[in-house]
Amino acid sequence: MAFGTGSHESTRIAALLLESLDLREKSVLDVGTGTGILSLYPAQLGAKFCVGFDIDPVTGPCLRENSDLNPPPPGSAVVFFVGILDALQASVRFDVIVCNMIRTEAWPHLEAFLAHLKPGGRLVLSGQRIEDQSHWTQWFKEKNLAPVREITLGEWWGVAVGNPD
Repeated sequence: MAFGTGSHESTRIAALLLESLDLREKSVLDVGTGTGILSLYPAQLGAKFCVGFDIDPVTGPCLRENSDLNPPPPGSAVVFFVGILDALQASVRFDVIVCNMIRTEAWPHLEAFLAHLKPGGRLVLSGQRIEDQSHWTQWFKEKNLAPVREITLGEWWGVAVGNPD
């Protein structure tokens, strides 16, 4: 019942964006994890530590089942919780934060995403309608973030951004 089976364009976009990053030995935060696919997949790509969370309690059983069916490889750990972003300690930072949620759901949390992103880290945003791209472009400029890669599938758009090198 949770979102994120991999069949939706936005989930595929997020997965492709994650594939384009070097995740070896990195930490990943999956905001609004749904089924956990975007937490489990980075572990398969070499991420050392992945955390996924969702506010919807229906995700709990889904996460447990998907973790059992898709265990992380040796040397990688994946942790899930049902709760909110504020449950993370303020000092916790990640190399990559992935958020596959529509703009109106993601937008209120943007400053918190940046606060939990390590210097040089990447923010992966998917689940964006093409018509919302201009909102994101303006925010990236204001925050001195540059697109690393962008993908469009159908009417959906996603982007990986970071601080310019």
